[in-house]
Amino acid sequence: MSSTEAGNGGILDALRRVAGSLLQIARNRVELFAVELRIEQTRLLALLVALGIGLLLAMVGLVVLSVLIALLVWETAKFVGLIILTVFLFVLAFVIFWLIWRWLQTAPRPFPETIAQLQKDCACFKKED
Repeated sequence: MSSTEAGNGGILDALRRVAGSLLQIARNRVELFAVELRIEQTRLLALLVALGIGLLLAMVGLVVLSVLIALLVWETAKFVGLIILTVFLFVLAFVIFWLIWRWLQTAPRPFPETIAQLQKDCACFKKED
């Protein structure tokens, strides 16, 4: 065996080790992403269930309240009472949807750990260049 063959074997072994390390890093990042994806799915499902239940209960409550108010004011202010009630309900709905929008805007970004690890990886590769 000549020295060039031994040198080539050393280079090939080094390349295999580097490739193995890169694959392991990629595997770790994909696993981290999968875990964070599951967390985000669970959080989204909980939000949707809570939002659905809340909307259903709010709608039933508003219908019952609307009927009650309409019956109470029908003798004195028939349509004026219904108009005021309608405007109030639309304003209340707008406020609730605005609060949901603001909450969604200030919610934490998804996959923070995956993004942080990928940024660290990029920084390491930039240092080596």
